[in-house]
Amino acid sequence: MLYSLTNLSDAAAKSLSKYKGARLYLNGPTSLSDAPAESLSKHKGDELSLNVTFLSDAAVESFSKCKGSLNLDDLDGLTSLSDEAVESLSRYRGTLSLDVDELSESAWEILSQHHSF
Repeated sequence: MLYSLTNLSDAAAKSLSKYKGARLYLNGPTSLSDAPAESLSKHKGDELSLNVTFLSDAAVESFSKCKGSLNLDDLDGLTSLSDEAVESLSRYRGTLSLDVDELSESAWEILSQHHSF
């Protein structure tokens, strides 16, 4: 687990994505820009766990392509997700764990059809 890491560059994310362990926990950064998100989405382990309060639609699209479980509900969790981001997550094939403070009714409808819920 990386608690003290508060900012994640794309170069660091590329290195972390190559981590050979089963689970990659990043509990330091509260947001990720699109390039590091794209790099981390390539992690081949069993689980990618992020404690972020904000992800762009493009970042969520990247994470929707992860191969293992995607955990977005550690600690504080996301504050909101757009309907576009929720559409991306609905296409995610792995196990999804999600804690979001605010979602539209249509977003809840979309997510309720994901096999994890």
